[in-house]
Formats: sequence, structure tokens, C-alpha cells
Amino acid sequence: MGTCLLMLLAFYGTVSLAEASKCDEDTIKKIKELWGEHSPKILETAVANGKEVVIATTPFYYDVDRKCVYSIFVKDKDQYKIINTEVPKSGSAITTVLPINEYEGYTNVPEKTVRRYYVLYEGGVQLLYKCSTDGEIGPAEAAIKVRASGYDKDKLSEARDIAKKLDMNLSTEFPESCLDC
Repeated sequence: MGTCLLMLLAFYGTVSLAEASKCDEDTIKKIKELWGEHSPKILETAVANGKEVVIATTPFYYDVDRKCVYSIFVKDKDQYKIINTEVPKSGSAITTVLPINEYEGYTNVPEKTVRRYYVLYEGGVQLLYKCSTDGEIGPAEAAIKVRASGYDKDKLSEARDIAKKLDMNLSTEFPESCLDC
């Protein structure tokens, strides 16, 4: 593959990682209330989980032609990285490797305005709220990811219930076969 094509694929793969509605302070306040006294430990847990697979999102969280999406977090020296792979319904998988930082209950790519708040991160299940510190106000964007090697089905039900309470419309479902991608 030519260098220009690889660069284009890398850029294209980051588009869905970069777009988000403006962060809603009321939603963030509700998320922090759900945490109680401690925000979740994100990156250490993600590295230990291994492969994590997206099973549901709000509309347009990822491009509409995606069949499966999964990620693996790694620690390289002092920097964590996310290896995100989006599998389209037709064509080749798009893999993007980006550095990622953790703050109190959320992650972001350095020098980017998109944050991913970990609403729930227990039992191999994650409910993420994606938002931007700038941009337009819009509907809440969210995703549920599960650990590919197994997860607590009760925590999955809990994540879906919390998403409904926070007005996160998880109407895009990914097939269970994505766990094997």
C-alpha cells in the first residue's frame, strides 16, 4: 500500500474518533454522581481487559457502514495508546493507533477536545459518554463496550438502563459475532 493511502486511511479512521457534540455539564454532573466517591480507573483496567468490543452506540458514533468496532489499549513506556479497529460492512478494516491520556473519569487524545467519560466501568462492561469541550450542542453520544473474553451480563443490563436514564439513545446495535472479530 502506498504511503499516501496509508495516511488517508489513518486520517479517515480518526474522523469518528474526533467528532462529538459539546459536553453537557448536567450529564457530566449525573455521571459523577453515579461514580460516588471515586471515578473509575480507566487505562490500567483497559490494558488488563485486552480486546474490548463495541456492542451498541448512539446514531453516528461511528460511520454508518461499520459492521464491528473493537479496541485494545497498551502501555508503551510512559504513554498509553489505543489501537482502534473499525470493520466496515465491505472493504478492509481501518486501524488507528493514538496516544491516550486519563483524567478524572475520562480519557482523551492529547491536544484534542473530545472526551470519553466512563459512566460505568465494571464487570467487563463500559458505558461511555463522548463529548467535546467545544463545538455544537447536540444529543448525547454514547457507546457500550464489553470485554471480548467475557463480561457480566447483569452489568450490561445496568449499563443499558443508565444510558436510558441519561437520554442516550443506543439504537445502533452491533452483532454478537463482533466479539470474534
